[in-house]
Amino acid sequence: MAEYSEINKHVKRYARRDKRAWADKVAHKAQLAAEANKLEELYQITKRLAGKLIMSQQAGVRDPTGRLLTTPQDQLTRWQEYFKDNFAAPLQQICTNTTQRTPETTKIPTGAPTMKEIKTAIKHLKLNKACSHDNLPAELFRTYPNTIVNILETLLRRYGIPVRYQVTGNKGLS
Repeated sequence: MAEYSEINKHVKRYARRDKRAWADKVAHKAQLAAEANKLEELYQITKRLAGKLIMSQQAGVRDPTGRLLTTPQDQLTRWQEYFKDNFAAPLQQICTNTTQRTPETTKIPTGAPTMKEIKTAIKHLKLNKACSHDNLPAELFRTYPNTIVNILETLLRRYGIPVRYQVTGNKGLS
């Protein structure tokens, strides 16, 4: 039993010594990174020294049988197979569930917005955010909503929506 205790002490002593040497080596790398102003590397080293778990950037690529591919060439070949298998479907198979829409079936109101729509838009404005290019904060609209709604409704009926804010195709407001 005494022999086991003695060996156990030696193992723990060597483990502490090795850990201290590792920490000194990593701290030296951190110091070099700080001197070279490599903040990302410094951050990662600090997290490693603090014992925080650092997730790997890439979990790995596996073949269809589940075997981990280690060489870059094998991984590249597997990615080519994957995209070839998943994106090489015939066009008829892809387009079977879509229906053709004519302009008559997708009516989008393009006139001036109603007072209710303007009031809803004002309610959805986020507060405490930077002003847009018009330099009008959202708080201004929220302070006197009924007055602002009347002013905006009149202006939009008279002059319409500026071209840069009109709905264009699938992009929404531009």
